[in-house]
Amino acid sequence: KEQKTMARGRSGSAPADPPPLAPLGSLTLGPAPSSSFAPFASPPDLAVPALRPPAAADAFGRLLEDLASTSSDPRSARRAACCAALVEACRERRPGGGTTAGGEDGASPSEVFVASLAALTSLAERHESARASGDADDDGTALAEAALPLLEVLRRVLPHAAGGGNNSGAIVARAHGSAVRTLRMLAALARTMPGGDPSGKNGGRGGEAGPGALLRAVLSASSSLVLSAPEGAGGDAAGSALRSSVLPLLHDARPKVRRAAAAAALEVVSAPSAPVECYNAGDDVDPERYARLGRRRRDAADVVWEHCHGVLSGGAAGGRSGGKDGTDGGRRLVHVLRFLSSALPRADDVRIRVKFGEACVSLMGAGTVPADAAGECLACLLSCVDDSESGSGTTGGQGGEELSRFAARALAFLLQNRPPSGGGGGTVDRAGTAHARCVAACVGRMMAPPSAGEDPVKPPPAAVLAAKLLPDSFRSVLRLCGDGAGDEDGGPASEFNRLASLSAPRLASWIVSGGDGRRVALEALPRCVSAAEECLSVR
Repeated sequence: KEQKTMARGRSGSAPADPPPLAPLGSLTLGPAPSSSFAPFASPPDLAVPALRPPAAADAFGRLLEDLASTSSDPRSARRAACCAALVEACRERRPGGGTTAGGEDGASPSEVFVASLAALTSLAERHESARASGDADDDGTALAEAALPLLEVLRRVLPHAAGGGNNSGAIVARAHGSAVRTLRMLAALARTMPGGDPSGKNGGRGGEAGPGALLRAVLSASSSLVLSAPEGAGGDAAGSALRSSVLPLLHDARPKVRRAAAAAALEVVSAPSAPVECYNAGDDVDPERYARLGRRRRDAADVVWEHCHGVLSGGAAGGRSGGKDGTDGGRRLVHVLRFLSSALPRADDVRIRVKFGEACVSLMGAGTVPADAAGECLACLLSCVDDSESGSGTTGGQGGEELSRFAARALAFLLQNRPPSGGGGGTVDRAGTAHARCVAACVGRMMAPPSAGEDPVKPPPAAVLAAKLLPDSFRSVLRLCGDGAGDEDGGPASEFNRLASLSAPRLASWIVSGGDGRRVALEALPRCVSAAEECLSVR
């Protein structure tokens, strides 16, 4: 709420507080589930017409077959039993002999979605009531074992239930608030179980059906709910699901839960640049609907970006008090930086990368970054500049020019500041190697291969500036080699080779082409040799 500016740089205020979530009983889908839970309680009374196209019906039928299949894994048997019970309950609750209005004998996506959501809600309410009366199981294993197959069914059915061919996901839109409330309730129950404390180490008994496993399943279902949110779910439906179930767990003390939260958030921020069809198998092609869905996914991704930018801004301001969940501010910063290192190359807008790159530079320039977070901050800066592994295609044209201008600012900062020194050699090694990689990446970005419309005689300003700063870049990397940083991984020595291989072909092309580039290259090369000789004489 404190972050008022969108992370991708668009103007506008932060989203308003989400409206109060309606209880499940307020849905006009039939009777609300009873608080006394019988296994796979009967879902609300539904009569869903066959509005799905044949391709979507076939895809959903194959999904049900897959959910009902078993293997040597005991979890598959529980999932198959859960799926069979849900489908049978849907048939029994239908008026007219167990078939839909279109004559289909199998359950529809909306029916399975409502049935699984009703069973999960009843299960959570029953466990909460039993815990209040002191009758709950000791470690929450019974709750996890019953909820895990239901969460998997819910996660995999959601994209079909929210698809455009399934009445535009009207049922999902109406029940979205209740789904968010149920997932938030399950996450809260898991964190209050014995072994589910965020300060715990093992995540519950055995890890297979304990609080940690339940939280990971809730995270997977939450990301599917965010990506499948239909138009009628409300303006901030995706944001409410992210803030309640995903973003707080990015800072969980358990590595498995934290990695699951990062994977869920990564799926959300990658969705705007991914094909929409991969989440709506079998839908008819509707460009306008896909465009609206793309905008909703960008809004959901902005919620994740804003959360991360708020943590970085707090670190730059010297805030170490941590979050509302009691986590340490330094650890929150490290967790967010590690997530951004993987997420930023997948950003759909180059302005997001520039904004977070500026935040990293401000964070290091303020001198408030902890010693153990210095390497993570440099790695995050590297992901902002270097897109060799992103494949996102967001840095061409004007976006590439904007990123080159930021790379020039980042290079100037890196050349004026050395990586922080700490008490442990490992910290110095990681920071020194990351510093050298950032220098090489900035030079490579500024001296990128020429575009189709570039004048070969007059190189772009960013490339000319990189050539003028090339001797200082060589000197900075070679001095890091003298510090012995990262010897086990090649470290700055390998980055020196990379720096030379990136710059030499560009300088050679300028010499051949003539013009201003030839003059700049002939001035830079002798200075690069002098910088290398200076450092080698010290070594």
